[in-house]
Amino acid sequence: MILYLFGGGTVVMSLYLTALVIDLMTGYVKALKEHNWHSSLNIEGLLIKFVTFFTIIAADVIDRLAPLIHVSIPLNIAFWWTIILTLYELGSILENVGQMGINIGFLSKYLGVLQDQMKIKEEEKKDE
Repeated sequence: MILYLFGGGTVVMSLYLTALVIDLMTGYVKALKEHNWHSSLNIEGLLIKFVTFFTIIAADVIDRLAPLIHVSIPLNIAFWWTIILTLYELGSILENVGQMGINIGFLSKYLGVLQDQMKIKEEEKKDE
């Protein structure tokens, strides 16, 4: 069922879910450390994560529906959307860890390079 829902991108989906859980945990640790726990913000954040998860399924539906209506999509939308969301989660993890006082400068640099390369690839795909 999972393989069907995510268009065969289970490795990418596993990476995304791992990053999502780590982001939640680092966010909780940061909130506890700063004595800044607000249940309303927690619920809102969880709802956003929940809805974001369903955008991946929606992207997979688009990938599966397009050929049925004779629309050619040159890339796997669900796959690339999941990668973009994973990079976002990694950025959030680094932000949480950095706000806890841990020096992550070298990781931020590499994540920034990855995000820049993803933006360039997205722009190239749009120009095609």
